[in-house]
Amino acid sequence: MREPQALIPRFFLYGEPPRDAEERFVHVETISDRSRVNDWRIQPHAHRDLHQLLVLFTGGGEMEAETQRLPFRAPTLLIVPAGVVHGFSFALVIGILIGTYSSIAVAAPMLVAYQNWRASRGKAAALPAAKRNKA
Repeated sequence: MREPQALIPRFFLYGEPPRDAEERFVHVETISDRSRVNDWRIQPHAHRDLHQLLVLFTGGGEMEAETQRLPFRAPTLLIVPAGVVHGFSFALVIGILIGTYSSIAVAAPMLVAYQNWRASRGKAAALPAAKRNKA
């Protein structure tokens, strides 16, 4: 059974003290950046102002969202709205990316940040299927 709502940790980013997010805040990292040091387990927690998108290219695991446990397997996109209590257990986590943002209106800049991240690693940014088919 999960802890009472008052005992659920609130973070800015997982493990960081709460603080206000700037209106156009965007953060992109791999899941391994935070979960490796926690044995691939992110304990249930919430973010007051931040929404999250988790993009999985390989692997899988289990997501806890409020009172439900939901298995997932790549390829998939997990969406966590601000304020939702959530946690994760990951398996085979190569190729998983997480983006955290302060407003749904900044989804486009998050895509740009992802493309820049891939370019910085010498990889071409993936084009949506519709664009690939026309090229």
